[in-house]
This record gives sequence, structure tokens and C-alpha cells, in this order.
Amino acid sequence: MDILDIIRQYDLAKTNAQRLALDAEKNVKFELNGDTCGVFTGRDGKMRWQDFENPSRRGDAIELIRILEGCSFKEALRILDVTMIPNRASFAVPKQAPGIREPDEIDRRNVAAVKAEMTRGKHLRNSLAARGIEIDDLPDDLIQRLGFITSCTLISKSKGTPYKVGGIVFDYEDSCKIIRVSVLNGTYSFTPSWGGKNISVGPNRLFNPEALMGCTGPVFITEGELDALTVISNGYRAVSIPGVMNYRLLLDKLTADGLKPALIIAVDSDPAGQRCGKNLEDGLRKLGISCTLMNGYDGCKDLNEWFMKDPYECVCGMAKAARIALKQMKHNQ
Repeated sequence: MDILDIIRQYDLAKTNAQRLALDAEKNVKFELNGDTCGVFTGRDGKMRWQDFENPSRRGDAIELIRILEGCSFKEALRILDVTMIPNRASFAVPKQAPGIREPDEIDRRNVAAVKAEMTRGKHLRNSLAARGIEIDDLPDDLIQRLGFITSCTLISKSKGTPYKVGGIVFDYEDSCKIIRVSVLNGTYSFTPSWGGKNISVGPNRLFNPEALMGCTGPVFITEGELDALTVISNGYRAVSIPGVMNYRLLLDKLTADGLKPALIIAVDSDPAGQRCGKNLEDGLRKLGISCTLMNGYDGCKDLNEWFMKDPYECVCGMAKAARIALKQMKHNQ
């Protein structure tokens, strides 16, 4: 989890130019407590950040986490999954995925606000349809975890200030994930001018982890809920991880429950997604779990974008990946 991962996780790239630079991982700038900051690589090859408006405020990923979370140095190390003294295992900070923390007071307030406004109806149906997903193609138990808010006031964890958001809600009971969507004259825009796409309300959670339990076929692992819904609506199983830096949530789930399903890694095709895919692949192989890495989506960033561009080719691509995974699974039995 480096500085770029943190910027994505905490939605610190506020403007369109900042988000484009973050996607390209070049000349990255972000907002921190109202100040504009930049990311640079020092002569030692390490990535650091600096506040342009307050030059004395600068540092590495650890210092950035300390500011965002208001935590100690050791707690920041735990969040970042860093070992303090690599050569002495007895002093290593225990590995801890960021998403396993319990909700705090702001989390509980924000989750309650979202659930009070969340509805199921035409906005949910139409917004999913705008991404090529028909709600009638989804299992009933999964539909119960979906909703839509047209506008909801949340409290920023980094600044403590109120802001409004609307879009598709994924309900995780003690937390929520919101795909930002604006509604105007019957049009559903997934790139609203007033903010980025994804908002995590409370701790990060795996989406649809039940798909891993007792399955005899392959399970797709995606980087986003819409990608997972695309897979599910076409008859396959899917689980989504909540962002590239939280891939350990999946590894921890598989380890804790002693699961060894056949997995298809279908994360985003951008550089961050490919790093995540490699980390997942390495971690799964260490656990002795069969996995197939799905590469390329005909020039698209992810499965949902590919499905929007060419549904037939996307479905064929998923079927091909499923056949490879099944063949590999039978070979390993």
C-alpha cells in the first residue's frame, strides 16, 4: 500500500485533472485538509508527498496515514501492513488488513444516514441498466443488499465537514459502498462533476463473499461491485475486493474459512489493477489455491466497461476463462 494507493482509498484526488493524473500515475496531485499536495520520487527511489501550501508538511505513506487516521506510528504501520523490523520476525507488526476494523462514531452516523435514505425502485433499476445490468438477472438475496440514494449528507472523516452524495448503494450491514451516480432528466451519469465515483462509508468489506462457500465451479474475483454484478448477471459466481490495496481481505477470508475454490482473477487492466492481480496470484499460490489470471478486456479498463462496449465478446471472454479454470481445477484434483 503506497501513497498512490492511499490517495485512491481515501478519495483524495478531487478534481478531474487530479484523477486522470492518478490513473496515469504521473504528476500526481491530491487534496489534504484543504491544501493541494504533490507526489514525487526522491533520489533514493522512495515515493513521498509534500503540501504545496505548507512545505513543512511532507512525508511518506506512514505520515500520510497518520494525518488521515489521526493514529500513532505503530497503528499506521498496521494499517499499511508493514513490518517494522523485517529481519526479526518476533518484532514484526502483525499483518492486519485495513478493512477488518470496527466502525467508529462517524462511520455509524454515515451508515445510518445512508440506510435512512436508501430505496429500491426505478432509480436502482435504471442506474444498473445504464451499466448493462438487468436487476431481474440477479439473485433475490443479492438484490436485498442493493439500493439507491438521490442525495444524502455524510460527514467527511478527513475534514469533519458535511458533503452530499447520491448513487448506487451496496449494503454491508455495518458499512456501505456508494457508486456515485447523478440523475438529471432521466439520465444516469456515472461521472458527475461534483465528485469521484466511489465512496466507502465505514470499514471496507468483500462484496458477495458467500459465493466462495461450497462452490464446485470457478469464482471470478473483481475489483469493483459493478464488475461483479456483470459477472453474476451472466450466470457466474463473483466476489469483489474493495480496491487494489485491500486484496488481503480475500486472502484472509480464504485462510480463516479454510476455503480452496478455483478462482479467476479479473481485476482492472490499469497498472494498479495489474499489481493487485499479481499480488493476489502470488498470495493464492502460497495458499495452494488454483487461480487463473484474466488478461485484457479488448482495450477496456474492466469487465463492466468491456460488457458495455461489446457484450458478446465479453461473455465469450468470461466463458473462456471459466473453461480454463475448470480444466485447471480438475487437473489439480
